[in-house]
Amino acid sequence: MKFLTKSAFTFSLKTALAAFLALYLALELNLEKPTWSLTTVYVVSQIYSASTVSKSFFRLLGTVLGGIFIFVIYPATVMSPVMFSFSVSAWVAVCLYLSLHDRTPKSYIFMLAGYSAAIMGFPDVTTPSAITYTVISRIEEVALGILCSSLVHVLIFPVSMKSLLQNSIDNWYQQAKKVCASLLSQQPRSAEMPEREQILIQMANYPVSVEVLMTHCAYEPDQVKRLVRMVSAQYQHLSYLVPTLTAIEKRLSLLSAENILLPEIMMHAMGRFLDWLEQPASTEDVASVNRLLEETQQNITENFHSGAWGLKSVYCLPD
Repeated sequence: MKFLTKSAFTFSLKTALAAFLALYLALELNLEKPTWSLTTVYVVSQIYSASTVSKSFFRLLGTVLGGIFIFVIYPATVMSPVMFSFSVSAWVAVCLYLSLHDRTPKSYIFMLAGYSAAIMGFPDVTTPSAITYTVISRIEEVALGILCSSLVHVLIFPVSMKSLLQNSIDNWYQQAKKVCASLLSQQPRSAEMPEREQILIQMANYPVSVEVLMTHCAYEPDQVKRLVRMVSAQYQHLSYLVPTLTAIEKRLSLLSAENILLPEIMMHAMGRFLDWLEQPASTEDVASVNRLLEETQQNITENFHSGAWGLKSVYCLPD
């Protein structure tokens, strides 16, 4: 693994620039804890500009929610340490629960809302009158760090997520082609791809990874947003593909174990589909394959209803 790559070096310089800018402004504005601004820059900075902006927004929102919670419970519980500790602990537990159950980057909001409340609330238990200043100061310093990080990463050599999303789609498509070809060609187990199980796991995780990318891409330019909308339209289909492929594999394996051959029209349709998988296809080729599959399904249905095929032929049952 290469560590001193051009992208890593550029990212380090931009992050350091944003951190020093945040620290300078915090000192110039005479904020109470300038280190909060400095730390925030390093926490929210990401290689991709959109992910930096999205994480910054989620962190700011979580910090504000934590501050609002402390403002609400402080007057009623600050004179009772046990009640205050219980309230903050319950808030942290609820936020952690929500964060763990949200598998998108938005879970960062709940995590920040939880521990920000503890960071702002516990230090001022002995001096309740200072809580307002502490909460406002925390939000100001976090917001300053977020602003500096976002501006630097967006304005100075910004890195788009378009290539990452496009590569993810292309890799998934190539993996799906390999698995489909392996299943429909009815290869014996010994001849199958040794990495097929790993590919299936990656394909199953693909919708989750794409959902994460799409959350960040909402902060990209319009050109990338159009790509995100196209991927979103395919999202549900991708979720169903892996269980569908495994169900087909199981059925074909049972047929192969019983030495049962598929009807000729089904073999022809599967062969045409495999040919289409092996080479890039035009729009006309895709339409012709779809028509062939629809015609094959219609022929099977008509043969069954007309009595030309019995149940054994339709369901590929042994004689």
